[in-house]
Amino acid sequence: MLQENNLTGLLFIIGLFIGSVPCALAGLLAVVSSSIIAKILKFPECHLSQGLYDFSPALVGVALLAIFPSSMLVWLMVIVGGVLSGVLQHICLVKKLPVYTLPFIVITWLMYYGLNPLFGVQPFSVQHSENISVLSYIFRGFGEVIFQSNLWSGIIFF
Repeated sequence: MLQENNLTGLLFIIGLFIGSVPCALAGLLAVVSSSIIAKILKFPECHLSQGLYDFSPALVGVALLAIFPSSMLVWLMVIVGGVLSGVLQHICLVKKLPVYTLPFIVITWLMYYGLNPLFGVQPFSVQHSENISVLSYIFRGFGEVIFQSNLWSGIIFF
């Protein structure tokens, strides 16, 4: 993560599709939305080629589909969230602020508080199982970094 490496990006996309096709599509849609706006607003090409406007938007898209049920409004917010997180990332880059995934955190929280009254999402409950190995928990933990509680996604993300 947060690496300028196309193979790493490809592995994350594969891991997302293994874990959840809707989440993977939401992540891709948010990245495409962010990239289109970055080109329209003429953000530096070097930043685009480094993928600096990709990771936070991808996380926003995945998070929204992981939290809320799929609907036209949520998919619209995936696009809006992707754009806003990309623009916020750009502002921070221009100001030379090392924010890493702060745009994802800020935009996702704003979207959560804006959308939750409409959907009434309840907190997630943790399911305990004594049949799962420690190794499985470790790899699932890596999957949770991008909201995928899937053993194979976690192995790919590792």
